[in-house]
Amino acid sequence: MIIRSVRRLTGWQPNYGVANLKGDMFGGLVSAVMMVPVALGFGALSGLGPVAAFYGAIAVGLFTAALGGAAPMISGPSALITIFTAVIISSYADSLTEAFTIVMMAGVFQIAFGLLRLGRFANWLPFPVVRGVFVGVGGYIFMTQTLWFLGAPIEPGIGVFEVIASWPNAILNLNVHALAVSVITLAVFILWPDRFHRVVPDALVALIAGALAGVFLFSQAPTIGDTPIGLPEIQLPVLQGGILLDAIQPALILAFLSSMYNLLTALIIDPLTGRTHQPNRELVGLGIGNIVTGAVGGLPGAASAPCSLLAARAGGRTAVTGIVCAAVLLAILFGLGRAISYIPHAAFAGILIKVGWDMMDFRFLRRIPRLSPDIGLVTLLTAFLSLVVDVISAIAVGFIVSGMANALRFQSQQLNQTISTPLLDMVIFPDAMDDPDFDPFRARVGLLSLRGSYSIASAREIVRVISPDLADHEIVIFDFSETTGMDDSAAMAVEDLINSIVRDQDKVCIVSGLAGNLEETLSSLGIFDSVPTDDFAEDMDEAKLIAARILEG
Repeated sequence: MIIRSVRRLTGWQPNYGVANLKGDMFGGLVSAVMMVPVALGFGALSGLGPVAAFYGAIAVGLFTAALGGAAPMISGPSALITIFTAVIISSYADSLTEAFTIVMMAGVFQIAFGLLRLGRFANWLPFPVVRGVFVGVGGYIFMTQTLWFLGAPIEPGIGVFEVIASWPNAILNLNVHALAVSVITLAVFILWPDRFHRVVPDALVALIAGALAGVFLFSQAPTIGDTPIGLPEIQLPVLQGGILLDAIQPALILAFLSSMYNLLTALIIDPLTGRTHQPNRELVGLGIGNIVTGAVGGLPGAASAPCSLLAARAGGRTAVTGIVCAAVLLAILFGLGRAISYIPHAAFAGILIKVGWDMMDFRFLRRIPRLSPDIGLVTLLTAFLSLVVDVISAIAVGFIVSGMANALRFQSQQLNQTISTPLLDMVIFPDAMDDPDFDPFRARVGLLSLRGSYSIASAREIVRVISPDLADHEIVIFDFSETTGMDDSAAMAVEDLINSIVRDQDKVCIVSGLAGNLEETLSSLGIFDSVPTDDFAEDMDEAKLIAARILEG
């Protein structure tokens, strides 16, 4: 029973054997080796330090792998989460304790997302917003790392305009040793052959090359400095009402970003493993990992797509891969000891500049002119705000603008499928054509055909655009025969239009083609209370007969 429970919990295969163990061990080992330079770089960038990044990678990686719903999943610090954490430290928390409280609250939200089965909805963040945030964050990382590249210091949470203002001073006080280390690291990172990447990741080789160059050749390059290694100090959350209330917004954003990272990465990994991830369980495991991370003072994180892909391609197939990765990182952390303190900042600059450049995805940016204008606008706006303001503002504004653009697009589609046309008297009275006093081209009857589904925005626009046309007719036929859906707000707008015609203009409305669920919904809302029972028709032929009877009467 215990074995069955463990298998159900971690996703282990029933026929797990030596071959699986070998693949998982190798996948966990190479992904851990790749995670080392990434964790060190993001830890230094966040302001919490490289050890905090290791704690985060171990805690998030372990619990996401063991309790999550996708395998293999390698989790740890990521660019977007790191930048947002720096924003939390600088703007939303008065102390590190409050910052870690926000991290733990984000973990609680993620557990709630999973328990409420909201995993599938976490991917609803509009595509151009996601792209824009990645481009903006990539640009921010690239620009800030130019300071370390030149040997100048970086303050945690520094703004992009402050970076630009610092360039002249950094160039005037150029540290040649730091520049040399950065160039060596970046060159190795770019030139390392792809065929060796699976065995020894390029980022690790670049970090080793930069560190050795700094220690033996360019010792004047600024280094990380003293980095105490040991068991983490437990961080208790701040449970004061005002602080918790202020923490809700950044915690929700952090939870959402982290969840998005994980679920998008899981979608990428699924085809390689032949398995389908369980998004809600994934969120619960990730939430527990971030709670533990906050409790030990670690850097929050999410799934790492590069490390997860490397693990899968190296043979990793089950949750054991992530567990092995976390265990290797723990051993590396205590094995490195004081060696971390000798690594130059410039070595991280060489790595992170390449990471930032890749995140900007110039291949996608070149395609923006060929995309629809609203997608380009949202992408560039979100990227700009992520670069010069912060991620929260960028996501909020991007989400709103994207929603407005989608609403306008749907409104346009719904308006295009709405037809307002006059019905000539020759159509209503086909047998009166021989009467010399009959004017066949009079249009005393107007037809409004509502096709497809309608929301409040399109219904109101229909009322605004169509009302002047309908005012020219004595009778208006509302044809619902091709209406597939209408929300309550749109129905109320239609009711206002009908009441305006019947009560305010003292004209006649005929309702045609109303049936099924639509009839039940609209009738239960009392939309047609002002329309007499005799003015309902099953189809347009009957509606024309009713109109003829009224005009003759």
